[in-house]
Amino acid sequence: MSCLLLAGLGCGSEECTDKDGDGFGAGCKAGADCDDSDEARALRCDGTPEPDCDADPYAPGCPCLTGASNVCYPAPPLTEDVSACHGGRQHCLGGAWGECENAVLPRFEQCNGEDDDCDGKVDEAALSPCGGCNATCIGGVWGPAPFAAGEGLEVTERGELTLARDEAMSETVWVPNTAEGTVSKLDARAAVELARYATGGASPERVVVDYRADAWVLERSVDGQSSLIKLAGDRSRCNGTDGAPPVTSGGPDDVLAFGVDACVLLRVPVGEPGEVASSLAVDGTRGPDGVLGGNVWVGLERAERLLVLDGDTGEELRSVPLDAFRPYAAAFDPWGDQWLIDRRGKLLRMGTASDAEPEVIDVPVQCYELEALAIDRWGSLLLSGFSCERVSAYDPVTRRFQQRLTEGLRTPRGVATDATQGWVAYTSGELGRVGRAPFELLETLPLASGTTDVVPFESIAVSTDSLGQVWVVSTLGWPDGEAGVATRVEAESGEVTAQVPVGLGPRGQGDLTGTQLLGRFAESAAATQVFEGCGFESLDPDADRAGEATEWRALHLAWVGAEGAAVKVEARHAEARDGLAEASWRELGTLPADSPPFDLDFPDDGVVEVRITLSTEGWLGAPRIARVGLEWHCPGPD
Repeated sequence: MSCLLLAGLGCGSEECTDKDGDGFGAGCKAGADCDDSDEARALRCDGTPEPDCDADPYAPGCPCLTGASNVCYPAPPLTEDVSACHGGRQHCLGGAWGECENAVLPRFEQCNGEDDDCDGKVDEAALSPCGGCNATCIGGVWGPAPFAAGEGLEVTERGELTLARDEAMSETVWVPNTAEGTVSKLDARAAVELARYATGGASPERVVVDYRADAWVLERSVDGQSSLIKLAGDRSRCNGTDGAPPVTSGGPDDVLAFGVDACVLLRVPVGEPGEVASSLAVDGTRGPDGVLGGNVWVGLERAERLLVLDGDTGEELRSVPLDAFRPYAAAFDPWGDQWLIDRRGKLLRMGTASDAEPEVIDVPVQCYELEALAIDRWGSLLLSGFSCERVSAYDPVTRRFQQRLTEGLRTPRGVATDATQGWVAYTSGELGRVGRAPFELLETLPLASGTTDVVPFESIAVSTDSLGQVWVVSTLGWPDGEAGVATRVEAESGEVTAQVPVGLGPRGQGDLTGTQLLGRFAESAAATQVFEGCGFESLDPDADRAGEATEWRALHLAWVGAEGAAVKVEARHAEARDGLAEASWRELGTLPADSPPFDLDFPDDGVVEVRITLSTEGWLGAPRIARVGLEWHCPGPD
């Protein structure tokens, strides 16, 4: 019998000779040993450290088939294909992997107008207090690295200082039953249907939850008049109770006629007949009394425009034209911008201000129409298609798209996110778990539990709740064929923990649970930082002073803020740190009404403390501080 010897791997029929007991040697499967008398050396005898081939089988020096090659990128995955960074290729020579060649990897950030470390930001670690590469502007810089979370404050994953938020609590699941004109209200904890509401029309399809936990449901009519319905999230908010129990549905077998149920708060027409209301989203407007749950934005697909509706009355506030863009699905990010998709492969970003200009972005789709989108707590997007086995991610900061093939899974439909990952519902009755860094399909979970006769199919929508659970709505799958099914999956384990029958033909694109609200930002919080200027006395109080005292010049600040966001900037001066508490704060300005830089009219020498107070008028749209720079002058000796 002949045996093909593979360089570096030996042959299964050849006896392994391993004198030092490290698993390597002549004829051994692990490979040849460069020094069979020393167990600490096997692949490399040039003095370089041995690779951990169990942790990374492609590490240089690890065994391989001679002639093979591999795509490589020995750097953090999030930096790949950002700015100039890209992968390379390594080759197997002599039975061992070589170094990664021709890859461009992140470098230490320099002040050169380029993104050297490939994080999507330019010169962020090398900026002068004035910003940019300004060698004539010296002083101190606060942020992004020194920013720290505090009371009412948190630091974004990109190092910006912003307001902290309370995560939205969601233990209710709303399912529009398109084929019967009702909406099911489920208890996420008990996995039971609490109520079923008649909407007064046909084809309720979209749902979104506002900041008072009320559900808005869109009836999307292709030929007739589309309508918007508001359902009370809690019985205490139902109409006309006057202290008495509301007249309302008690479950799936107790559906009251439209106009009778006190928890159906309102129904209003939207758009003109035939304009096809498709997208639905709630903004972060608090209202003058601070209790408004947000205003409602409806996209009219055929009319290529948006309607803004009052979150209490449903009254139309304004109409926003969208030139050659057909809104199909929408969601707001934490910073107050609305994102919409056009099924033809377009993405649109738009603020809520009346003079906001929409930004249209082409999505590099290959073979499918866009279907749904979801946004994570930092503002990154997850997108699904309809007729192609792919999902996409988009980072608005780096403006980078990523796509992943989900081979064998039919028709990705609804998408959702939680704190660490994404979820995709597939028509085939499966749920995909998607990793963020790197962006990849981690696993596929069947929605059939194996212990019941319920086999979900035509899975349309997915949302997460506050209990660490994922809910998937499927049009088919209940054994009697007379109901759709909502399947509950434990996010951590992937186990199906409940299957609840709902109405006929359920849909549910949008936000079934309210977790897409992304939490409520604190209204206001402040942070302080002390700058010591030239710092001679702070370094050595007894040393002779070189030259003159610190000349305080200006405060510079880089920030991002949506409609209703503001930053108040104050400073105070004292001869030393221990005198700051007795000094009075001086207001330098408030953004966006005032524009930095702000002049510092302080005596020379001493120290300066800066206080920045972040605030927002809405549930969304907190300001983000990227950098605070204090410019000063340190003259040399006479």
